[in-house]
Formats: sequence, structure tokens, C-alpha cells
Amino acid sequence: MEKFILYITSKGGCSGGLLGHSETTSAVEPIGIYDFTGEELKNYDVFLIGTDVDQRMLLEKKHYLDEFLSNGKTIVFCGALAYPFLDDVGQFVKMTYTSYKDYEITPLLAHPVWEGVKPKDMMYRRGVAGFYSRGYNPPPQNAKIINTLGSGKHPIDYEYRTKDGGRVLVHCGNNLWLFINDATTAAAMGTNLIKWLKETK
Repeated sequence: MEKFILYITSKGGCSGGLLGHSETTSAVEPIGIYDFTGEELKNYDVFLIGTDVDQRMLLEKKHYLDEFLSNGKTIVFCGALAYPFLDDVGQFVKMTYTSYKDYEITPLLAHPVWEGVKPKDMMYRRGVAGFYSRGYNPPPQNAKIINTLGSGKHPIDYEYRTKDGGRVLVHCGNNLWLFINDATTAAAMGTNLIKWLKETK
């Protein structure tokens, strides 16, 4: 498989096994956070941005991201947005929790990335609730809301199209591929993501 995804990452553990998994490694090309110039995007169809990225640096290179999306390409972002490198996505809102029920995930829209994944397996990891998300990045008005969090039904997973036709998938929490080697249905999110991106690029 030709590598069509550029993944900007640190040398830490945030890749969650994505780069070594048999179903994903052939599609993903990693690049160090401070090796990224922006010019590399011309050679890829998808830009994968995880929680460990330097958002201030991405903001400085925002024109490359805008051009990438204007060419109909795809950005996947996981994390809490602190700097506006994505148009129309709001700054992260941290939620207040009073009980474990505030971590409950409610699916609203079927999506290939979450196919076969049980909300309970997203909510809990190794017996602890809250690994999946603890707040949300307010979505643009045209976003398709996939999953919500807590009784307030806050949008934590959504997909939208930019005004220029680019596609953006946002997850407001830990990297979706963090779970890829877990012994629960949540492991499928990482492999489903790469499969979906390949089939729809």
C-alpha cells in the first residue's frame, strides 16, 4: 500500500501502536513535529494530527493546512484545540464531572470509524473512566455529530466539510489509535480509521 497519510508526531508513546500495527503501518508516514515544514503535505491525501502536536507551530503553518484542505484533502485531529489552526472549530471546553455518568458516551450517527465499537469500551480503559474524552471543541454549524459526552450531550466526535471542500474529522480527546492494541472493541477505532481513509480518499 502506498503511504497516503502523513502523521505528525513526537517520539513519545502517543502513537499508541499505530506505526507498528500490521493493518496500518503501510499507509502511514510519520514525521517529527519540528521536522514538519508544511511542504510535505503536497505528497499526501491525509494529515493526521494527534494530541502531542505543537499547536502554536501548526498555527504558524496554517496556510499550508488551508491549502491542503482547499485541494479536497482530509485532516484528522485528535485533542483539545488551544490554538485556531482549524477554521470554525472552537477552543476546547473542559467539562465538570460529578459522577462517572458524566463520562458516558452516546452515539448519534453511525460512522465507519466507530463500526463495531461499544460505547462502554470507549468510556472505560483498564477499568478507569474518562480516557476517551474530558471535554469538547465546539463544532462548526455544518458538522455531523457522531458521538456525544455526558448528560449535556456535548459533541466529542464530528466530521465536517470546509467551505473549500476539504474534509475534517475531529475527536476531542486522546488519539483514537491509542486503543489499537487493547483487548476490547475500542481497538477497532485505529484500524477502522485507516480503512475508512483509504476507501474515501
